[in-house]
Amino acid sequence: MKALVYHGPGIMAWEEKPKPKITKASDAIVKILKTTICGTDLHIMKGDLPAVTDGRIIGHEGVGIIEETGSSVSNFKKGDHVIISCITSCGKCEYCKRGMYSHCIDGGWILGNLIDGTQAEYVRIPYADNSMMNGKGLPNSMRVAGGLPGVNCWRQNPANKSPLLNHLGTKNIKK
Repeated sequence: MKALVYHGPGIMAWEEKPKPKITKASDAIVKILKTTICGTDLHIMKGDLPAVTDGRIIGHEGVGIIEETGSSVSNFKKGDHVIISCITSCGKCEYCKRGMYSHCIDGGWILGNLIDGTQAEYVRIPYADNSMMNGKGLPNSMRVAGGLPGVNCWRQNPANKSPLLNHLGTKNIKK
């Protein structure tokens, strides 16, 4: 699959990566339809977050379609449209029970930070039942397949006039 990969401060690459696999019964694999760049991604790209290591797929927000679920996922099934939260939540620790999901002891902000994120064709979502929302109400414009809008715009526009890349810059992104 294609993904936007961090290789150190100021160095990103659009490259081929393995499609993620279910590693725990609570995981889901989501085919990404739409994703976006957050200000946090810009900080990653500047090198402000040392926990993000070379080779990490960035991104922690998106919408997509469930491709596969682990055996303990009960809220979603293959083909469901979903909204991916930027925060992964186990739903069982003391922080999650108090609604402090960003402090989850086995989650929090991990997508695109400690594990591969959403700037890819597919993403593995840990604790799927607690870390996504049903996307039934999504407008059709958000449900249309087409990959990564910003990166697709960049790849199809040699003048690099993508709004996404006006923020990111293109000199260090390799095709």
